[in-house]
Amino acid sequence: MLPAASKEDKRPTLQGVLFNFEEGTVVATDSYRLAVCDAGWAAGDTQLLVPASALTQFLKLKEKSGKVKISCNEDRTHTLFEHGNTSLYIRAVEGKFPKYHQFIDGFEDNATLKLEVSPDEFLDALESVDYAATVRLRIEKDDIQLSVEDRESGVSAATGFSAKRAERVNGEDEEDEGDDEYFATAYNLKFLKDGMSSMEGEVEFILQEPLKPALFKCGRFSYLLMPIRL
Repeated sequence: MLPAASKEDKRPTLQGVLFNFEEGTVVATDSYRLAVCDAGWAAGDTQLLVPASALTQFLKLKEKSGKVKISCNEDRTHTLFEHGNTSLYIRAVEGKFPKYHQFIDGFEDNATLKLEVSPDEFLDALESVDYAATVRLRIEKDDIQLSVEDRESGVSAATGFSAKRAERVNGEDEEDEGDDEYFATAYNLKFLKDGMSSMEGEVEFILQEPLKPALFKCGRFSYLLMPIRL
């Protein structure tokens, strides 16, 4: 993962998707965000890294529901995805995938704020401030305020909603905190919406520091998102 991105950074490109059959996980990253899904299956110690563009094309071609059969040749240079009448033979990506465990494992041990939010309510709030590429989050107790400002046009918008649960950890007791204390950070609006739209059920929103990644957890899905340095 990279340090907090500046506003001038170009949009990163997703290079590959890792199928870790030993752990039963599917992992993808573009250095600014990391998604880990526990698929619930395991098959030996095989790991396959496939191009994200080819996998996206297969998902567009196949039917929406049903199981996908995944197989590979002996030297693991090619992977075959099959679903119904759709088959796609993909050449594996050469190289090593980032050691993603170091970003997820132990993340909560250094958390300062944990929130439980509804992805639908979060998405509704994000849609209402969909005027710019960056969204600012200001969290005061259990209230999340989202705001954007387009300096060129002068357009600004703000909205807010309350988390279902909020907990401050690894810090002072809430009764000792001043009324003006808050947590403020900013993220790429599209990346934040991508993560929220991939989750169903209550989401745990875990924060460490404003310029450190945020972790979103929902069931078997974890989404680590880098902040933007304003």
